[in-house]
Amino acid sequence: MAEFAGRYNDGLTAATRPATVRIDATGVHIAGDGGASLASWPAEEVHFVDWPGAGRPIRLRRGFEGSERLVILDHDALIHLREHCPRLKRMLPGITRHWRPILAWGAGAAVAVVLIFRFVIPAAADFVANIIPPETERAFGEAVAEQVIELLGAQFRSGTGPVVCTGAAGTAALAELTRRLADQAASHVPITVRVLDLDVVNAFALPGGQILVFNGLLDYAEGPGEVAGVLAHEMAHVVRRHPVQVWVKAAGAGALVSLLVGDVTGGVVIATLAELTLRASYTQPAETEADRIAVDLLGAAGIDARPLADFFDRLPSLGEELEAALSIIATHPPTPERSAMIRAQAKRLGPAMSAEQWAALRRICA
Repeated sequence: MAEFAGRYNDGLTAATRPATVRIDATGVHIAGDGGASLASWPAEEVHFVDWPGAGRPIRLRRGFEGSERLVILDHDALIHLREHCPRLKRMLPGITRHWRPILAWGAGAAVAVVLIFRFVIPAAADFVANIIPPETERAFGEAVAEQVIELLGAQFRSGTGPVVCTGAAGTAALAELTRRLADQAASHVPITVRVLDLDVVNAFALPGGQILVFNGLLDYAEGPGEVAGVLAHEMAHVVRRHPVQVWVKAAGAGALVSLLVGDVTGGVVIATLAELTLRASYTQPAETEADRIAVDLLGAAGIDARPLADFFDRLPSLGEELEAALSIIATHPPTPERSAMIRAQAKRLGPAMSAEQWAALRRICA
């Protein structure tokens, strides 16, 4: 018998719970806080969600009908899973269960998939993004954000503490800055900004008004004006629904994957969207538009936009770290033209926050 730390999702909600996972000859047994049993999966019903390659967590599912999911970070668990779970590597239902439908639509589906990926989804992304109800975008955005936080925590952190920073004074300073900018943004969804305890210089927006800022960016920034500029840039993406356009394209892929594995509404859809969103990128026109709107938002909030140009000017000094970043950094690296445009449009206005608020914000993860 072996025990490992894990995260469990019951398939009914997007929430995940810390769990202790016990693996023995009868299967996988999942307990929550205090040892209370959350679930027991028979050995023959335990399957990989995807192949756990180097640096990736072990993601498991129970059977092929439900949406229960389990994540184990310790790869030593593979030894025990392979010993006790005979169908671990079977990631799709047996073909004998579905041979008639497969034969009936297989050829036509293959052609349809090609057409959808090549033409329909990209062409329709802008249109579909604008007709998605805000409440739907917000709900899915919150679910995707939780999965993204989990994925980033597994990728960039070795500790077990919370990924989201919650220092009281820093949270209050961030909330005030967010309010000043959001009041000018006229966003179709409420904007939520969280700081993640990750040592990467980055920030990016997700669907539903979710904006994630890495603590590495707070450490790298030379003043609150640079952070305010980055936040305004990401809010501009939200206002123009750029994350939703990326999400629509990712949702098309996620929906097809979910159809193949028989899971249309559960955790696989959200997990697929999270992974594809992290790998997606904005177009050059979208980045240019976000720069322009960011300057307008900062000006309307009474904040000097010139520090954003200073921030862009210094980013190339990150060298190889620049390649590991996401969103505004990796998608379209800063250029002299971007900085020149920001300085040309910016007005000499006030600071983003007081010295005391800036000091508190930089300690938000302490």
